[in-house]
Amino acid sequence: MTIGRRLSVAFGTLTLVIAIGAAIVSSQFLNILHRARTLATVDGKLIALYRVRGDIGRMRRRLDEAAKQQDPAAFGELADSSRKETGSDIRTALSYFRETGTPVPGTLSALSEAVSDQFDAMQRLLETGDWTAITLRLNNQVDGILDSVRDLVDNVSSDVTEQRLRSANEIEAGEVRAQIVLMVTALAALAAAVALGIHISRSIVRPLSRLKIAAHQLAEGDFDISPDVESNDELADVSRAFVTAASRLQDYYLALTRSNEDLERFAYVVSHDLQEPLRTITVFTELLKRDCAKDLPPRGQQHLSLLAEAAARMRQLITGILEYSRLTSAGKSKEESVSTEEILKTVLQNLQAAIEQTGAAVTHDDLPRVAGHRLQLVQLFQNLIANAIKYRRQGVPPRIHISARAEGPMWKFCVEDNGIGIDQKYHSDVFGMFKQLGTAQEGVGVGLAVSKRIVEQHGGEISVTSKLGEGSRFYFTLKAVKANRSRHESADILSRRS
Repeated sequence: MTIGRRLSVAFGTLTLVIAIGAAIVSSQFLNILHRARTLATVDGKLIALYRVRGDIGRMRRRLDEAAKQQDPAAFGELADSSRKETGSDIRTALSYFRETGTPVPGTLSALSEAVSDQFDAMQRLLETGDWTAITLRLNNQVDGILDSVRDLVDNVSSDVTEQRLRSANEIEAGEVRAQIVLMVTALAALAAAVALGIHISRSIVRPLSRLKIAAHQLAEGDFDISPDVESNDELADVSRAFVTAASRLQDYYLALTRSNEDLERFAYVVSHDLQEPLRTITVFTELLKRDCAKDLPPRGQQHLSLLAEAAARMRQLITGILEYSRLTSAGKSKEESVSTEEILKTVLQNLQAAIEQTGAAVTHDDLPRVAGHRLQLVQLFQNLIANAIKYRRQGVPPRIHISARAEGPMWKFCVEDNGIGIDQKYHSDVFGMFKQLGTAQEGVGVGLAVSKRIVEQHGGEISVTSKLGEGSRFYFTLKAVKANRSRHESADILSRRS
């Protein structure tokens, strides 16, 4: 089964467990709400009966007082208001019985008619002015109605108490069931989440960790990797493809290493083999110039000079090829913490004659310590400063400034000069082998190629910005030393400033 399908099943199961639990809990809460509404309705039914009983009691007392005063207008007005109030409360009580689905007691059904009959009878007696009969009716018939309402309230109160108890028990039971379902759902979701986490850890995280370790091994040059991904999914396919790619990469690496070693040996042997005939040409050219220069016409002397210049140029080419070929083997040695301040001092000592001859001025900012190979970095700085002196403007003393600034884990250096500059169309070709900055200048076009290779072997990059006739800026990056070595750099800078 693929990883995507396994994850879909796992997440679907977890979602289903949570959805089922949520549905059950929701149904329990809805049932609790229904029972709570029923309980409120039952309470409303009893309250409505109490209100009817109070209405009849108040009506009895008020009408009795009005009858004693024998005021027909006041008695009639009070009777009308009591009839409306009592009738409205009786209808409300009937509606509560219908809402709860319980049978309406016969007493309550006949109450409205009985009360209305009593009011009609008292109205007729009021018209005849028989206050004695009105008082007797209040004491007998209305008191009877009030007693029947009291009995009804007592009976309904007993039923309501039983219904309240039953509804309260059902609500409590529903709450317990909801809590149990919530607990079971939480435990089931937790168990599903733990199972999902274990499954993901075993089937995805661990294989990815093994692949990560294998990738780091491959990056460090260890081609004997075995991620050991035991599955039948995409990660297993990636693991097998990774092992296959590592095996092929190892073959290519070994073939490339052998090819580079062969090329290095070839360049070294060819360069050394060329040195001897070149030395012979140089020696005999000098002998001809010394012994036969007087016997040669001007054209022959010119040919001898061209031959000597060509031999010198050939020697520079061979020397450049040897330097370039040696960089590959030299770059395999372990890097160390190197002070670029000391590197620059060494370079200036090496170039002292050229600096004094041209009147060059070389300045620099505080320079840091970097991780690298001392001899190669001396060669790097010397090539760039020598180029700045060599490609100077006619009649203008060279001015060269070296600076550095931190960029993350690297230091970015800048070698700036006021020389002849480089046309922008040559910026991308200037670091190639045998690419010269100007046809009228001396050199064989190897120095910048060597500089580029040194910088790249140190894990950095090199570039140039320049305009023709306005000088050049060569930028290159070198790795900063580790944090435990930064104290030496700080101490060096502080000692220089003090």
